[in-house]
Amino acid sequence: MKFTKCILCLAFTLVIFFVIGCKKFITVPPPENKMTKENVFLDDITAIAAITEFYGLRTQVSMSSDLAKFTGLSGDELSLWASADIQHFDYYTNNLKSTASANTGNEFWNAMYQNIAFINSAIEGLTSSSSLTPSIKQQLLGECYFMRALNYHYLTGLYGAIPLSKVTDPEVNRVLARSSVSDINAFIISDLIESKKLLSEQYLNGGLKVYPSSPERVRATKWAASALLARVYLYDGQYEKAEANATEVLDQSALFSLSNLQTAFKKNNPEAILQLQPVYQGNNTWEGRMFNLKATPKGLDFGKPVHLSSFLLGSFEPGDQRAIPGNWIDSIKVGTQIFWFPYKYKEGSDNPSITSTSLMTEYVMVLRLGEQYLIRAEARAKLNNITGAKVDLDKVRARAGLTGTTATDQSTILTAVFQERRVELFTEWAHRWFDLKRGGNINTIMSAVSPQKGGNWENTDQLYPIPYRDLNFNRQLTQNPGY
Repeated sequence: MKFTKCILCLAFTLVIFFVIGCKKFITVPPPENKMTKENVFLDDITAIAAITEFYGLRTQVSMSSDLAKFTGLSGDELSLWASADIQHFDYYTNNLKSTASANTGNEFWNAMYQNIAFINSAIEGLTSSSSLTPSIKQQLLGECYFMRALNYHYLTGLYGAIPLSKVTDPEVNRVLARSSVSDINAFIISDLIESKKLLSEQYLNGGLKVYPSSPERVRATKWAASALLARVYLYDGQYEKAEANATEVLDQSALFSLSNLQTAFKKNNPEAILQLQPVYQGNNTWEGRMFNLKATPKGLDFGKPVHLSSFLLGSFEPGDQRAIPGNWIDSIKVGTQIFWFPYKYKEGSDNPSITSTSLMTEYVMVLRLGEQYLIRAEARAKLNNITGAKVDLDKVRARAGLTGTTATDQSTILTAVFQERRVELFTEWAHRWFDLKRGGNINTIMSAVSPQKGGNWENTDQLYPIPYRDLNFNRQLTQNPGY
């Protein structure tokens, strides 16, 4: 499936579709009982339904849990069940492939470019519509710019330089070459700046109205855009702007605060800046289903093939409450072996009695306050504000029951921040994998870790391969080195 192919569901009473192209980039007219892009964005109801359904679809493809699982296997966070399939072993042994007969590493490419194709189409439809209520058009456009930035952020983090698709025109998209990482980051930043201008400061419901009380934190707000922008600026070395955007979020004390460890991943808790609402009847999150080895069915199997590595388990300080069984990790004994697993999401069993989201207890965490403290701590350290960096770092450490950091200068505080990110953000949205790369020590660490997993680390393994089919289809594309 090509990255410009997008036949995505929209909702209006029943699930509806509009088609923006096929894998051969031939425009396909929609069936008579379907709705076109122009019709979808003709009125408020269908426009809201289309974007709302897109939020739901992103949880259906379980992007967050797959990012946690596969990058955790690529790095040093997760170990693999001995009977797992070859796809998982390729990630685990840092042996991804891009050939006619074997293609691992393409899972995110396909899904995220489909997302981008939908978003590009939605932006075109919303922009050209003259019949939408202005406030609704503004919010939906803001959500689209935010989601496009989010997808590009992960694509370039996984694959490096990538094609930058901004429009739906198949003749443009089918010959796109790779844009540089700096150009992609500049585009992400421009999308997020635009989304900040457009998005509401308050959480909005399904009709894009302000909640009278107890809001669901499942639609993007200005603060979600600021939070992601803080991260992107940090990765891009723009530390003043990273600090400023993180501060914008951290200053919203009426909306956000650090939750205790037991409730930090509950739905709509005050640490959540943005969550995704699961859409599966009888289930909470995919993270809970995949990671919780005590949930029925118990133990490791093809649906739950991973557990925490000894490398991660050994990284917690004595007294760290995150490492106490039942908080953010837990264990199960299978035969004579004990397996530790991530326990941030605690609901992992099917529960047929869950028939609506009101009965769910956990949503997928996309952005949370703990990361913002660590972003600002790192940015302040880079700006030689050591005192400010320590204050932010110690906020996170205190929640984990730890004393203040002993770091005293820029070098030691940066080391402490990266260590804290490791034990705070483990198995969340590829944080550790990205930190290994941007910290500059991935080769040193993985050269020691990969052989213990049965692999043979090479510098080029830090980028995933461009899919073989896309390389053949678009001769302007080039492969990442090492594949």
